Amino acid sequence: PYNTHGPAGLTGLTSATLATTAVDLPGRGSNNERKVQRYLIGAEGEFEAFGKSANWDVYAQYGRAELHEQLTNIQQTVKRNNALAAVFAPAGNPNNLPVGSIQCLINVNASTADDDPACRPLNLLGIGVADPAAIDYILGDPFRDQTLEQTVIGANLSLTPFATWAGDVSIAIGAEYRKEEIDGFVPAEFQPIFNPTTGASTSVWSVGNFRPSKGSYNVKEAYLETVVPLGFGLEFNGAVRGTDYSTSGYVTTWKLGATWQPIDDIRLRVTRSRDIRAPNLNELFQAGTANTSTVTNPFFPGGGRGTGTYGSSLSYLGTITGNANLRPEKADSWNIGAVFTPRFIPGFSLSADYFDIKVKQAIDSLSADDIVNRCFEGLADFCAAITPDPANPSRVLISRGQTLGDSGAG
Repeated sequence: PYNTHGPAGLTGLTSATLATTAVDLPGRGSNNERKVQRYLIGAEGEFEAFGKSANWDVYAQYGRAELHEQLTNIQQTVKRNNALAAVFAPAGNPNNLPVGSIQCLINVNASTADDDPACRPLNLLGIGVADPAAIDYILGDPFRDQTLEQTVIGANLSLTPFATWAGDVSIAIGAEYRKEEIDGFVPAEFQPIFNPTTGASTSVWSVGNFRPSKGSYNVKEAYLETVVPLGFGLEFNGAVRGTDYSTSGYVTTWKLGATWQPIDDIRLRVTRSRDIRAPNLNELFQAGTANTSTVTNPFFPGGGRGTGTYGSSLSYLGTITGNANLRPEKADSWNIGAVFTPRFIPGFSLSADYFDIKVKQAIDSLSADDIVNRCFEGLADFCAAITPDPANPSRVLISRGQTLGDSGAG
């Protein structure tokens, strides 16, 4: 039943592909740990200014998070290939292993340069047949340790310097300094192998391939806020904030708003603002992880990068990194709303709002599919992120998932 062609059907046959199973291998797992500590000290007080009460506060804060990220029972690809390349030991093998015994090819071939005494042949053709020593040989527990630190110092002052005919004008001012840091450690055996010639990284583990992230930035900012009553239930509120990032420079944000309460039952509000979101430590300094997979090749069956060795399914080796050139996201927003609290329905309150938000220079992370498809659309920045893999003619290298800002495609 296994050979219906007879001996003649085997003529010229030099190899065969067999289905295998990994059922003897333990399942993947994770062992993550996070330790967080935070220290805060502050003081506050009150004094008289312009004949009115004024309030102040100062504070300092330090926070630290120690992260341990670990994957368990992960296959080391080189050792797995060594263990699966099993042969009968020939006579005269350089390590004098028993003739006819099943050994790793690297330990019985003519060369001794690739020997690994720890290698044990791995049998995946069945259930309950794998040598526990071979399983231990190919599996490992890659991990990454990272420390995140935050230091903050700030001060605030609120006072009422003068009044209009409609009431007191309140003002708040303040300043803050903040420093964010990340530092990581990954043993060399758990990192991707970097090729300085091609700039590509090769995955060593089936998943994981951690890299340590390192970097820091600081922020200095000051703000001014005010509320000005205008009479007839109308009140103006505004704020402006200047922020200086050590990584991306200075930016100004602001808010203009008003509320109007013509009667006790109705309160209307409107706000116009310029807001930002600065890139975080991960978006700026993520050292990167490597992975291999496939995506649908939109160039196939002809033209562009899909011709030649690449088929309808495009195999890739991807590297995900941060982008130290990012700038803050910017958003221009409108908010119009109302609150109804009719006195004839005690305890009832209804709030309704309309938002219009337009974001510029959005920070995002792209998948391999995004990059390949946008290259197919003719966008040069995305095509530049795809290069042939010099180590594998049927695969490409994709600088994948880089965060984006006003620096373009990263």
